[in-house]
Amino acid sequence: MLIKILFDENIFTMLKSKLLLGTPLLALLVALSACAGVPVRGTVGGQTIETRVDSEAARYYLANYLAGKRNNPALDARIDQVYQTMDGQVPGRTELKELSDEFSVDFAALYMADQIARVPANRRFRRS
Repeated sequence: MLIKILFDENIFTMLKSKLLLGTPLLALLVALSACAGVPVRGTVGGQTIETRVDSEAARYYLANYLAGKRNNPALDARIDQVYQTMDGQVPGRTELKELSDEFSVDFAALYMADQIARVPANRRFRRS
C-alpha cells in the first residue's frame, strides 16, 4: 500500500520538538492518509495497479480510459486533448505541473507512466 503524507517543514519541526504530542498525532495522520483517496484498479503499461488515487479524474483514467471503457464524454474529451497536445512525448516538469493543476497529481503521474510505457525502447527493456 502506498501512503503519501505531505508535511510542511514547520509542522514537521513542531512534531519533532513535541514528541509526546507529536507521536499520537503522527500516528493519526498516517492512519488517515491510508484511508484517504479513491480506491482503483487498472493497468498501465501492462502492469496491474491496485491503489488509492487523489481524484475521480485519476480513478476514471486508470480504471476506464486506459482500459478503453470511455463512458464519460466530457472527461474523455479533456483527456483526449492532453494526448493530442503532448503528441506522444513524455511530459516534462512544466507539463506535469499543468496536468496536476488541471486534473490531479495522481492523474499526472499515471499519464507520465503511460507515456513512458509507450516508448518502444522501454517496452523492449521490460520484455528482457
